[in-house]
Amino acid sequence: MKPIKNLFLIFILIFGSVFIPMGKNIFTGKKVLFNERGSFGVNVIAAVTRYGKSSLVKLLYVMISKHRPVLVFDYRGEHIDSMYSNFKSRDYIAGVNNLTILEDFGFMISDFTSVSDWRSLGFASKGALMMSELSRRVDIHKNDPDIFYRLLLDLPDTNEEITAFNDKYKHLNLSYENRINSSSKDSIVNSFRFTMKSGIFIYPDELEDGTKNYIEDFGRYMYEHRNVIVNLKMNELDEFIAKAYAGKLLEQLAPWLTLIKPCIILEEADILVPNVVDRDDQPSSLTQAIKYVIKLQKYNPELFFICQDLGRLNSTVVGNAHTLILGQMPDDTYSKYREHTQDLRWEHDDNYREFAVVTKGRKWVEKMVPLDCPCKSW
Repeated sequence: MKPIKNLFLIFILIFGSVFIPMGKNIFTGKKVLFNERGSFGVNVIAAVTRYGKSSLVKLLYVMISKHRPVLVFDYRGEHIDSMYSNFKSRDYIAGVNNLTILEDFGFMISDFTSVSDWRSLGFASKGALMMSELSRRVDIHKNDPDIFYRLLLDLPDTNEEITAFNDKYKHLNLSYENRINSSSKDSIVNSFRFTMKSGIFIYPDELEDGTKNYIEDFGRYMYEHRNVIVNLKMNELDEFIAKAYAGKLLEQLAPWLTLIKPCIILEEADILVPNVVDRDDQPSSLTQAIKYVIKLQKYNPELFFICQDLGRLNSTVVGNAHTLILGQMPDDTYSKYREHTQDLRWEHDDNYREFAVVTKGRKWVEKMVPLDCPCKSW
């Protein structure tokens, strides 16, 4: 085993780029290098579940963290031990220094004022529009989920209830001329009840006694902490909540990009950044990620999208990728890359797997066996 005494010995600096050894060519045995540009970049790592995608991306961001801040959206808590070295590694031994784990945090209801915020949480289009309008009325709900829930229960879904609602809220300049469709109201109420249970919105007493962290400005938080793992602790039933968390944090981070220039890793990117075309159905995590890929290039974020199925990842991300690192994938995914991945070997019991590295502008594809993960991994 070879602990890294000076990490920069494995970096080759050319015109601001950092070339990081990430594997060995399966034919020649020579090291395969990842070009970390030190500026804007879009990278995709895709393979079936349990293939070792997270171990590979850890190898990369441990090295990247030595010269630029790293932010990981950790969907299931796979990255929280990245500060600890992997002493079983045969290649490099290192962890991420100055690493902060952000978990058990939430937002105020008034932070969710866009339609896409509520679309992320699973609300239908009309319901999301109504929620975005009501969330601005802090004078009514006072950022208390219970008060907001009672407001939703009061929404008039019969003609008789319109008068009662307007009498109750007229002093706050809130009234309705027409009733709300009863099924729409039921959908709104039930969706918010689920959201309340998720913990994404902070209750006033949680804020007062400090039992939950309130992230008012994630950009400032990232600036002050440098390397951050956002532990979403999600499972298959929580994808709406995960989209809302990721979307809001990316939104708050955007104004700080010019100061931070972070490397951002999104696990389960085919969930957070799905291949959705209809703008009315786009969650905030998707709209923000596309903004980073298309609109915020000049602020130099480095982006990694980690997914199981390349076909489910947003096509704008795939089309703008500078580097794709592909393992075995589902049979029905991207035939464009099938010729590069169909013969890759994966021997799970022996911890052996092969990746194909497709780099934009290069006329050849490298096939590699990744180096050992330098930090603690699942």
